[in-house]
Amino acid sequence: MKILSGEKMRKMTEKLRKSIGIGLAGTFLAILSGCGEKEEPLTITVMTEQFPVYAPGNWEAWLDAIEQETGVNLQITMTPTLEYAATVESAIRGSKLPMVFTANESILSKESFFAYLNAGGFWELEEYLDDYPNLKEFTGEEIWENSEIQGHIYGIPRLRIRPRYAAYYRKDWAEALGIAPPQNLEELYDMLKAFTLEDPDGNGVNDTVGLVNSWQSHGARQWNGVQMLTTVLGGPDSWRYETTEGKMVPDFSTDSYLEMLRWFRTLYQEGILDHSFAFLTSVQRQELFIQGYAGMIFSVIDDGPELEAQMRQMNPQAEIAVLPLLEGPDGEYRLNGNAGYNGLIVFNRLGEGAVRDEEQLREILDFYNTMCGEQGQEILNSEKEEGNSYVQFMPMPAYVRREDDSELQSTVYDCVEEREQYVVTDDSTGLYSETYVRLRNVLNEKIQKASIRFIMGEIQEKDYWEEYRMWYESGGKNVIEEYTKAYEQKLRSTHLE
Repeated sequence: MKILSGEKMRKMTEKLRKSIGIGLAGTFLAILSGCGEKEEPLTITVMTEQFPVYAPGNWEAWLDAIEQETGVNLQITMTPTLEYAATVESAIRGSKLPMVFTANESILSKESFFAYLNAGGFWELEEYLDDYPNLKEFTGEEIWENSEIQGHIYGIPRLRIRPRYAAYYRKDWAEALGIAPPQNLEELYDMLKAFTLEDPDGNGVNDTVGLVNSWQSHGARQWNGVQMLTTVLGGPDSWRYETTEGKMVPDFSTDSYLEMLRWFRTLYQEGILDHSFAFLTSVQRQELFIQGYAGMIFSVIDDGPELEAQMRQMNPQAEIAVLPLLEGPDGEYRLNGNAGYNGLIVFNRLGEGAVRDEEQLREILDFYNTMCGEQGQEILNSEKEEGNSYVQFMPMPAYVRREDDSELQSTVYDCVEEREQYVVTDDSTGLYSETYVRLRNVLNEKIQKASIRFIMGEIQEKDYWEEYRMWYESGGKNVIEEYTKAYEQKLRSTHLE
C-alpha cells in the first residue's frame, strides 16, 4: 500500500470531512495511519503558577499516567504565584506565550491582557464546544456563561467552590477557654479578644493575637474578610445593581462597608488584629497562624485541611474549625462567593509558541475533552491533589469527596453544600468597563489605602468619604456608568433569549 505523507493525509481528511462527515473521515485517517509511519505525538507547552503552600507530590508518575492516557507530551513551566502575573505580562508584551497558560484573576484584570485579546491573541472557543461533550458538560452552561469576556469564551474555567471564602479558628483554644462557636460579629469579637488576652495556649506568656490578616492587594478583599463581613452586614459582594437607583453600586460606597471597617478598626486599636496586616503577604499570614501565633485567619475554605496538617507537625494537639456562618443585623445569613470559577485556561494564537491553527486547537481541545472523561478524572483525582499547583491547568471539579477524608475535610464539604444557598452574587461578573481596565490599579489603590488608613486610625469617616469622592471623580463615575450599561444590556439579552 502506498504510504501517504502527513500533509497529503491532512488534505484527504479535510476533503472527506466535507463530503462524508467528520466521523467517517476520522475512521479513514486511522486506517491510513495504521498503514503508514506513525506521526509524532502532540506536544502541548503550558505555563502555570506554583503555589507555595502546596508542594508537588508524585509529579512524574502523574504526568506519565496522563501522557499514556492521551498520547500527548506535556512541557510545563511553573512560576511562583507571587511572580506569575508579572511573568505572564512580560510574555504577553514579547509575544512569547506558550500554547496554553493559566490566567488567574489578577491576569484577567490587566490592561495588557485585554490589549492582547483585542489584537486577536486568544482563541475563541464557543463555536467548538459542541464537538467536545465531556468538556462542555464538565464545566456546565452557567459557568461557561459566567466566564465570558466581551461576549466570548476565551478559556476553560477553573472550577471553584462558590461559597469558597471562610475563616478558620483554633478550636482547641476556644474549648480551653470555654468559648462556644460564635454566631455573630459581636460573639466573634469576644472570642478574638479572649484569644489575645486570656493565654489560650496555656503557656503563661502573652504571645498570642486574635487575628492575623493580609491586605497587600485589592484582590485580597475576597478572602481576607473584607467582602465576607461586608456581605454579612448586608452590603454587596463587590458590586450590586440597585434597581431603585437604576445603577451599579460598588461595595465600598455603602454604609455596610464602612461598618465593616469600623469592626476591623476596633480590633486594630485593641491589639486584637495583628498590626502588620497591611504589610504581610498571604503566605506570611498563613505561617503565623500555623506557628500558633494567631487564633483565627480568613482564608479560602479548601485551605483548612492543609493548614491543620502543617500545624500538627509542630503541635500534634492543635485543632482548627471552620467559623460558622454569621448572622447579619437582620438575623439573615449572607456570604460572599464567586462565579463558580477562578481564572481560565487560555489558548494562545500569536507568536512562535502559539497554537498554530484550528487543527492543532482541536487536538488540544480533544486532550482536554479526554481529561474531562471518566478515566481522565480518575487520573487527575488519584493523588488527592485538587488544590495543588500542577492541576491548575487541568479541568478539575470544584471538590471531590473521598472515603479517607479527614474529619475536618468532611466538615468543609458539608459547609460548602450548606452555604451554597447564602452566596451573594457579584453583579459585575462578566461585565466589561474600558475605564476600569485602564485605571484599575489607580482606582483600586485609592480605596485600599483609604480603607487601611481608616482601620489604622489615621483618618476619620469624613476623610474616608472624601477619598471615595476622589475615586469617583478620578474615573469611578465612568466605571459605574459603563458597568450599569453593560449590566442592563446583559439583562436585555437574557430576556430576549
